[in-house]
Amino acid sequence: MLMRRILLVDDMPITREPLAKILAYEGYDVIAASNGLEAIEMLRDHTVELLLLDVMMPKMNGIQLLETLRQQEQWKNLAVIALTGSMDRAHISRLRELGVSEIVTKARFKIDELLSRVKVHLPSAAG
Repeated sequence: MLMRRILLVDDMPITREPLAKILAYEGYDVIAASNGLEAIEMLRDHTVELLLLDVMMPKMNGIQLLETLRQQEQWKNLAVIALTGSMDRAHISRLRELGVSEIVTKARFKIDELLSRVKVHLPSAAG
């Protein structure tokens, strides 16, 4: 069975760790990073099919990471679901410009909703 790999990037372990476990339980191969710089290192070593990306992080935030990735041919079309606590219009607008597939508000998201959005981008994952 083909494992579909997701890179989960979030600086908060309280979000990152349970989400990684749930995604793994659903049949995804999950690797995780706590900021944009770590994410770039992970992407150098692993092929991923989806990026689940927190926007507000230290060292390199989600927007800075996407700006960097979109300049690289191999990551130009990587599917991205942004997880954000901020609904700042400038951030949302910039995420859309950078080709984010979905924007999920952290305060309101339900795990089933997030999983269904992941399945849209990785349809043959666990079934």
